[in-house]
Amino acid sequence: MMQVRHRRRFVLCQVLTNIGVIFLFALGGLSLYNDAFLLGSILVSNGLIGLVNLYLLKRSGNVERAALILSGILFVLCMSLLITGGKDNTGMLWIYPIAAINLFINRFWPAVVVFCIFSVTSTLLLFTPLSSLLMTSYTLVEAIRFILTTLALNLICLAALRSEEQSYETIIKLHDDDIRQMAFYDTLTGLPNRWNFKTNLQRVIDRASKDKQR
Repeated sequence: MMQVRHRRRFVLCQVLTNIGVIFLFALGGLSLYNDAFLLGSILVSNGLIGLVNLYLLKRSGNVERAALILSGILFVLCMSLLITGGKDNTGMLWIYPIAAINLFINRFWPAVVVFCIFSVTSTLLLFTPLSSLLMTSYTLVEAIRFILTTLALNLICLAALRSEEQSYETIIKLHDDDIRQMAFYDTLTGLPNRWNFKTNLQRVIDRASKDKQR
């Protein structure tokens, strides 16, 4: 079960890193073309980081590190779409699936941290003087709607992620219980077997020796 889960995250990180790199280079090139050199440089730099991350993932197979780096890349992609507005000012629409994916590539508690950072950063960009960094304009209604809908979406994703992790934990526990049953009990009668007797006898002897008893 753990191998299946690891393999699923490995493939997911590979695919999403490729997609993220393509978007970052595309948005970075567009920003550089529009003379937004700082934003373009940040996006292209993150695209290069994505390529390095992809190489390290294939070389080492370290999914946790790859997921952490990919999470940072997707966060930058979301913020860049929010800042630039995307093509025809549709950047906000792309943020929803990207933010959801960013949660699902992480485990539950790291996903909670990502959610909090995303929510705080988005709020600061839309409702504080930091809005001067935006290359497009959003009405107050659009900004409030965006924050509320992303909040609802992210909470639903976190609930689903928590439910998935609990399911994995339950399955693994049941599997361990089955292995223990097979190891210590006779499959025909259900009675404790010789290994069960030896294990319990050794436990009693160790306890008696520790307590200096017979």
